[in-house]
Amino acid sequence: MKISIKTFAVAAALVLTAQSASAALIGWETFESFNPSAGAPNDVGINDTTPEVNTSNGWLSGAVGHLASSGNNGNGFRGYGLNTTASFLNDGVFGASGDATSGAAASSWKFIGQFAGQRQGDFLVTNESAHFFQIEFFHYDARRAAANSADTLELRYTAGPGNLINKNFGTEVQNGAVLNTTTFASPSETDVTRNPAAALSSKVFLAPGESASFRFVWSGHNANFAQSQIDNLAIEGSFFETSALLIEVDPSAVPLPAGVWLFGSALAGLFARKRLGK
Repeated sequence: MKISIKTFAVAAALVLTAQSASAALIGWETFESFNPSAGAPNDVGINDTTPEVNTSNGWLSGAVGHLASSGNNGNGFRGYGLNTTASFLNDGVFGASGDATSGAAASSWKFIGQFAGQRQGDFLVTNESAHFFQIEFFHYDARRAAANSADTLELRYTAGPGNLINKNFGTEVQNGAVLNTTTFASPSETDVTRNPAAALSSKVFLAPGESASFRFVWSGHNANFAQSQIDNLAIEGSFFETSALLIEVDPSAVPLPAGVWLFGSALAGLFARKRLGK
């Protein structure tokens, strides 16, 4: 049976686009209490492993609060708890430019100044795929609630557990590295979208099966119980074939052998040359 160059070219195109992918995002817009049966369940911190939005087809997982790191005597910092007020930090978008939220019931993660643990909150992302996940953006909304509330918010990397790799050096990002700082001149809200490469002068990624923990740290408060809040928290990025971060892939697709990629590339090139020779 004779098969035309055009038929080969179509097959090659299908092969070469079989693993095309778009950015993946995992995000929280509501938060679960660390202890829902406590006398004041909204004031005992957060423990949440169920994001409302996950566009990675299950190839990303994560946690907020208690299970997000080992930095707080073996556990994650979980902030002060849950704020159920619906009148702020619920604009329907993750950060300044992330995906739209799911429209779930309104709540936010609250922090106060009384103890260090209540001014800090951890979150975790895990790469469940067999590929390399480049973290491209953090998205979150933040609010200084009153004049006595904290006026500075830092986002930091925390090495425990996890292994976030700095691509330029091939080593783990330094523990405590500051990825973003937000300051509030007065009580207000702000939407943040931050590329970690801007802070580290390098792309960062998670190898297959690896995790990375991050920490919000509020400071500059003037009263112990003056609140600040965070909402619409998300991590966005893309999956790649190797740590070189050159060939983007869809981790939910069946991996294609290298020989198939070469065959498809050769066919596509052959067809292009055929067309140019006419």
